[in-house]
Amino acid sequence: GVIKDILYRAAERASPQLTLVANRALDPRSELYTRDNVQGLLEMRNFMDTLRSSGMETSGPRALSSSDRQAFARQLEHRFSGQPAAASP
Repeated sequence: GVIKDILYRAAERASPQLTLVANRALDPRSELYTRDNVQGLLEMRNFMDTLRSSGMETSGPRALSSSDRQAFARQLEHRFSGQPAAASP
């Protein structure tokens, strides 16, 4: 997918070892998962799952835009370079 392509390109430029795992610290819209926000994000995910399980139709997340992809790539570059991450737009 798009995110994997960004990861592979960034890894080629920065030369770190790239290991893809199910758990991520950065979501596709460049929001960093932290100790401060992960519980709320999990609660929302579980709430939406409960709604879907009860038969309610939900729209799901919007498609990734080119600005989402650019923001993700920018945040990833900051992580690889060791610089502080810039705020997401």
